[in-house]
Amino acid sequence: MNINRFMSAHIDNMTRTNRYEVAIHGPSGIRSRGMRCTNITMPGKQVVFAETTEYGGGPMTKHANKVDYGGGLVTMTFMCDHTFEDKQKMELWQSMIYDEGYGLQYPDEYTGSVRITQMGMDDLPVYEVELHDAWPQNIQEQTLDSTTGDINHLQQE
Repeated sequence: MNINRFMSAHIDNMTRTNRYEVAIHGPSGIRSRGMRCTNITMPGKQVVFAETTEYGGGPMTKHANKVDYGGGLVTMTFMCDHTFEDKQKMELWQSMIYDEGYGLQYPDEYTGSVRITQMGMDDLPVYEVELHDAWPQNIQEQTLDSTTGDINHLQQE
């Protein structure tokens, strides 16, 4: 058996960064399958350990004491079509968080969920994460430029 051929075939079955699906479920019927989502940045995950001792002067041992998600923000970038539908949905969602007339709302009224699925080369899911109590915290600025014809993108956290 040629090990290089085996390794090559195995590497060809690796997941690709551009094979994913996104399903967004916000309050009041805000839904998006994320078909125009071009980029997702998810935080890492680290188990944090603290050194403790069973008794004064005893040997120090490490014990896990929390999980750190590196800030916890998921950043997503969307291509904007001629209707700006994705941006309008996210701005509508943000308006449910803070109402100009009534102030802040209860989290039960504005949180939603986001499901991100990594697809394999055979289009079957290989990894999935669901974000609970999600909402669009930050819609980043967009630049309009008359000198280029680039696709307009919406980035949110």
